[in-house]
Amino acid sequence: MAIENKVERQVDTLGLTHRLFRQSFRFAQGDHIKLQPEILKWIIASGYLDKENITPYSPEDILNITAPHQHNPSFGTSDDPMRGKMIINAWNVLATESANHRTNLQMYPKPHDILPSILEGMIKRDLYYQKNPRIRPNEGNIDTSLPEADSSRDPYASFLTRYALQGDSTRHPEYDTLFSQLGTLLRTDLQALNQGILNNSRLIALAEFRKLWSENHPNEQPF
Repeated sequence: MAIENKVERQVDTLGLTHRLFRQSFRFAQGDHIKLQPEILKWIIASGYLDKENITPYSPEDILNITAPHQHNPSFGTSDDPMRGKMIINAWNVLATESANHRTNLQMYPKPHDILPSILEGMIKRDLYYQKNPRIRPNEGNIDTSLPEADSSRDPYASFLTRYALQGDSTRHPEYDTLFSQLGTLLRTDLQALNQGILNNSRLIALAEFRKLWSENHPNEQPF
C-alpha cells in the first residue's frame, strides 16, 4: 500500500487546525514561500479556525504538527533538518495570521481578495509539473479502496484542472470551497485568453500551462 494512502486514512482523526494545515502542504505543491502562506491566510480569512486556539511553535508540541509524508521530517534526528524548519515556518505563519485576524478583523483581507494570488501561485505550480512530471507511485502499491491520489495515474496531474474546473472533491470541504471559488476566477481568466488578452503575469502563465497541459493530455478535452 502506498505510504501516501496510509496517511490519507488518518485524515479524519486529525483536529481541524492540523487537518487544514496539513493539506496546505498538499495544495502548495512545493511552493512554501509564496503560495502556502496565501492558502493559510485564506483559511484564516474564511473563518474556519475562528474557534481554534492557534499558538506559535514550541518544541513541546511540534511532534503533533503533521504534514503529508513527503514533507514530514524525522524530528530528533539529523534527517533533512530543513524539512523541520519548513513545517515550523508554515505553522508560525498560521499562528501569526490567526492573531492578526483576531486583532484586526476589520482590516484583515477578505477571502476574495486573496484568491488572485492563490490562483496565480497554483497556475505556476501546475505549469511547473507540466514541464517536470510528478513521481508516480508503483502501480502495485496503490490501494484501490481509497480515493485516487493526485498523481497516482497521471504524472502531469493538474490540481486546477481536476479540482477547480472538473469539480472533483479534495475530500476536505474547506478546500472544496477554495477550489470552487478559484474555478470561478479561472473561468474568467480563460475567457480573457480566448479573447487574446495577455496583460498580466497570471494570464501569461495560464496560456503556457493550457498549451502544455493539452500536449501532455492528447486524449483529454481541452479547456
